[in-house]
Amino acid sequence: MLQSTSNKGRDAYGQWFADQGMCVDLAIHDPDKDIPNPHIHGMLTMRPIDRNGYFSKSKTRTVYRLDENGEKIPVPLPGTMLTAVRDPNGRWFAVPDFKYGGIQKVGKHGRKEYYREKIRVNDWDTKEFLFAARREWAEICNRYLSPEQQIDHRSLKEQGIDRTPAVHDGGERYYSVVSGRAKQVVWRTARSSDRKEGHRNEGSEQRIPTAGPQAKTRGKTGQSLSLRRHT
Repeated sequence: MLQSTSNKGRDAYGQWFADQGMCVDLAIHDPDKDIPNPHIHGMLTMRPIDRNGYFSKSKTRTVYRLDENGEKIPVPLPGTMLTAVRDPNGRWFAVPDFKYGGIQKVGKHGRKEYYREKIRVNDWDTKEFLFAARREWAEICNRYLSPEQQIDHRSLKEQGIDRTPAVHDGGERYYSVVSGRAKQVVWRTARSSDRKEGHRNEGSEQRIPTAGPQAKTRGKTGQSLSLRRHT
C-alpha cells in the first residue's frame, strides 16, 4: 500500500513537470529501512526540445520589439529626423520620422533593421519556477498524508513561525548520529539576530563525543560540515 501510494505521488509530480514541457526522471528513495528517511530525487531538462526532437542550443531567443499597434519598431539611421513610439509596456523608442524625411537604418546585407530583444524560452531556471515546483510537491504529498503529517513548502517566516532555522548538514551526519557511530559531532547554531540580518557570523559550537568517525567544521555558521570515516 505504501509503495503504491509513493508511486502515485511520484507519477503525479512527474506529470506536472512533463506538462510544463520538460523531460523528467524521478525516484523516491528510502535506502535504510532501520532509519526511515524517504526523499525524492529528480533529473530535469533545462532546455526545450525543438520540432526536430533535439534540445535547443540556447535558453533564449530573439524577437522583434513591437509598438502599441503590433508593428515592428524601425531603428533610425544616426543623424536622421526622429520621432518616438511606445511599446505595449509603455517604453519609448526613437524611430525615424518618415513624414519629415527620416531614414531607417539598413544592415550590411541590405536588410532594414528593427529593434529586437532576447527573451527566455522558458522560466525553468528561475526562483519562481522552483517555488512553484516545491508548492506542487507539498500539495501532492498532503493528498496522502494524515492531517498531523502535513508538510509546508514555505519558509518559517512565510508560515509566521518564530524559530531559528536549522543548519542542514547532510544525510551522512544524520545516519552517523542516529546509529551511534559518530565519534564527535559539531552542532552549530546562529543567533536569531544574525539570521534576520542575513549575515554568516560565527555561531556557538558544542562538541558531543560518541563513537565512530570524526566530524570537522571550519567554525563558522553556514559553512559546510564534513565527516570522515576512519578504518
